[in-house]
Amino acid sequence: MIQGYGVSLYLEEHADETKMQSYLALAKSKDCKEIFTSAHLPEYTLKEQLRFLAILVKQVHRFRMEISVDFGGGSIMEILQDSFTCEAIASLQLDAMRLDYGCNADIMEALHKQTGISTFILNASILQEKELLPYLEKAKEHQIQIKACHNFYPREDTGLDMDFMISQYQLFHKYGIPVTACIASHTHPRGPIFKGLPTMEKQRYMSVEKAALELSASLVADWLLAGDAYLKETELDALYCILHKKELVLHVSFLENATKEEKQLLLGRVHAIRYDSNSRILRSQSSREMAEFAKKIKAHNTVERKALTITIDNENYLRYSGEVQFVLQDLPSDERVNVAGCIAKEDAWKLQYYREGFAYRLIAV
Repeated sequence: MIQGYGVSLYLEEHADETKMQSYLALAKSKDCKEIFTSAHLPEYTLKEQLRFLAILVKQVHRFRMEISVDFGGGSIMEILQDSFTCEAIASLQLDAMRLDYGCNADIMEALHKQTGISTFILNASILQEKELLPYLEKAKEHQIQIKACHNFYPREDTGLDMDFMISQYQLFHKYGIPVTACIASHTHPRGPIFKGLPTMEKQRYMSVEKAALELSASLVADWLLAGDAYLKETELDALYCILHKKELVLHVSFLENATKEEKQLLLGRVHAIRYDSNSRILRSQSSREMAEFAKKIKAHNTVERKALTITIDNENYLRYSGEVQFVLQDLPSDERVNVAGCIAKEDAWKLQYYREGFAYRLIAV
């Protein structure tokens, strides 16, 4: 189960402070908990990045969100070798620092002592158990909180496979460490590759909603992070709905002669699916709980039930009259079952998540 999500903002050549502030306000309104940024961008000096961080941290904390910053091995060594830079970072009051390539437990200990940062995020994509244990020993010694976050992968064909993500999740959970996975957005894909920033390669071109649902239903992550900046409001809405198990939208085309009564049964209501549904049909628990259940529905459109059709049992099904089903496989016609409409093919993938606690709202197209 996903516990929360974060979004990203980065130093850009024409960074607009007002635009950042508006985006943070929007993300906060969608229950975003954390902002991520990077401070090892080769096109900028460390001082330039620290100036940007000072602005961003102030805004993030103003909205009562947390900020985590990614540092690479080169920038970390620069920090540790310069007491003035250490003091500057300490003054920022960062909530967490992510340790990327070139780090080890001793470096984490030194950073903690010199900057006062007490939460460190380890790289969930590259650490093996033997490499993780020294971090845990130092964390216990200094009361440091440890989290983990996977890489995101700008270059195509380099993202992780599901099996590997599952094994890494199991490793970190063995020691009680929460794991974050990254999802891509193509609204404002980050350069210089502009191909999205997913952790999992198969999700590179998935919608935010689809990728987030897949991760939330898989034992691979506790938190989600949108690696690309400036998501659309609809994408933030999707993350909010997944986080809070709000209903998923299914667009439906009705048959020309579908009755007003049938449309009323289907539209404007949330359809929770019976947990004991099978691979042939999903049965709407909601329809059984509605006052209309067992109401006499006249028989018509008792045609073949193609996959993705929505059906309503008619009066010939006696006590089942009024029950709604979503058909998953082609089924023959049945004089007891009316075909009312069809779910849009582009929404079909959502039907697999009913056992994850998601219900469905139908919208006519």
